[in-house]
Amino acid sequence: MRERMLCGTAQARPEGERRLWHVTRGIVAALFGVSMLAIVLLLLFAFPVVEFDRKRQEYGTLLPMAAFGVAAGLCLAILVSRWPRRHVCGAIRRAALPAACAALFFVQVFICYHGYFLMGWDSISTMKSAYAIAGGDELIDNYYLSLYPNNALLTLLFGGLMRLFRLAAHGARLDRCVFFLIVVQCALNSATAYLLTRIAQRWFCSARAAAGTFLVYAGFTGLSPWLMVPYSDSMGLIVPTLILYIYQRWREGENSRAFWPVLGVLTWIGYSIKPQCCIVSVAIVLYEGVRMILTRRAAAWLCGALCVLLLTVVGAGPVTDAILDASPIEMREGRDIGGLLHYVMLGLNPESHGVYRDEDMYVSARAENPQARREAQLAVIRERLSAMSAEDWVEHLTKKALSNFADSPVIWSFGGAICWQEIEDKDGFFSPLIKRLIAVGEVNVGFSGLFVYFECFWLAILVFSLLAPVLLWKLCRQGNQADLLSVMMLSVFGLLLFQMIFEAGNRYFMVYTPFMVLLAAAALRELTKRIGRRRERGNKECSIA
Repeated sequence: MRERMLCGTAQARPEGERRLWHVTRGIVAALFGVSMLAIVLLLLFAFPVVEFDRKRQEYGTLLPMAAFGVAAGLCLAILVSRWPRRHVCGAIRRAALPAACAALFFVQVFICYHGYFLMGWDSISTMKSAYAIAGGDELIDNYYLSLYPNNALLTLLFGGLMRLFRLAAHGARLDRCVFFLIVVQCALNSATAYLLTRIAQRWFCSARAAAGTFLVYAGFTGLSPWLMVPYSDSMGLIVPTLILYIYQRWREGENSRAFWPVLGVLTWIGYSIKPQCCIVSVAIVLYEGVRMILTRRAAAWLCGALCVLLLTVVGAGPVTDAILDASPIEMREGRDIGGLLHYVMLGLNPESHGVYRDEDMYVSARAENPQARREAQLAVIRERLSAMSAEDWVEHLTKKALSNFADSPVIWSFGGAICWQEIEDKDGFFSPLIKRLIAVGEVNVGFSGLFVYFECFWLAILVFSLLAPVLLWKLCRQGNQADLLSVMMLSVFGLLLFQMIFEAGNRYFMVYTPFMVLLAAAALRELTKRIGRRRERGNKECSIA
């Protein structure tokens, strides 16, 4: 009875209102579908002939991997659909899901323990600073944190966790404190798997589909090598999924009064860890705004939207400033890189087609004051915009899309893992094997069995997600299900737009891979249902004959 209530149809609406609401959902579906189709076509057909930054030449073409991934996904979906319903339902309702998430956590910790290393690049700056805050013998990198103040709160969080670990372990070296942070990230990743499976269970009203969703997530994001790198991508992974889970419960009539304040707090937390995390909040506010305007409840929506905006702005502004002022981090006023303008400038780089370049960093870092920095960044942006013809724009956006999405977001790009310090092997078999698979310390890794595995997974998820707009039309009569699907598609479209405007990078998509997994799972479920109906129809025709 509970599942039937969750999957019930939407209440009857006036004809005009219903049509406008269908148009709204159609626009969301069109935005998502067209952009995703363009990405899939570029990956399948432009990848072999277009040269772009950090391209894996060894792949040649992505078509075979896409075909293999799609075939494997269909086989998995058919296998899951044939599991005995009573066994799966009972397992999901009892302790199997927590046990499965715990098993995923232990697998993650085992892999990370045998293969982890200290990443160079921005990560080592935050790790050393956090270790100093925790009472270690490193120095706080005030220069780096002044350039990137968005990482200051993350560094304080890491420092607090390291301090607790050092107290429990009676002091610990930097590498052991880093591993403790890795364990925390594994726990957050497994918690994301739990939330995503619960969302799927309530959304699909099917324990088998929920179990399939867990398997897809566990095999993709759940095994990401980025878990070995304590940074915003893995630490912020849970936030968008938690927001989606709370939104689903709210649409079903639960926790209605607390929804907007909780959304505001989570948006602030997500923004402080990784700004992309708040895209789902923007999608919810916009989507619900259209709904409440159509239902003549604009005042209620406006109050909720202002609540989210106020909590986010106050949290990211005065509250964050107060926390940093009370912390050991001494920020150098006016030395930050300038936020949006800096990343727009990076995204317009004609040489790298949006991928990071040190030259752009120097433009922002060498400015004497914020005014000079803004003028220098605007000058570069205007110069690059004026120099681009229509043909240049097509080339730039094509190569930028390939740089963003050609590599699976849960593995490092062609540049490889920038290893600052390797950790001694824990044994003679697993450690060398795992380090070889994830290419620790190697530069410009082009071909690896593990990389191919994730690439097949990624391409299959992209292809299956193309069916999400088609699935929306079937769900339009089922309000809560269509709402969830629309918000996910709008969130993913927002992230696609974000990555095409600002700096390009495959890992920036990682925090929304749970959404992609859920969209692909929905498509697979619909395909297997159709295959099952045709099989039943064929069996009936054979029995009649």
